[in-house]
Amino acid sequence: MTRDIDSYQRLVDTLLEARVGLARYFTYVVTKPVKGGGPPPLEALLGD
Repeated sequence: MTRDIDSYQRLVDTLLEARVGLARYFTYVVTKPVKGGGPPPLEALLGD
């Protein structure tokens, strides 16, 4: 997760330059809410 589009692009550029095995990437822009209901249930995802 990044703060904004500029931060995202800098992160991707850094990963591409680091040669960590990332050959290409795709970015999809969401123009409307996909889900509602607040933040994800981290406690349930992380377990006890």
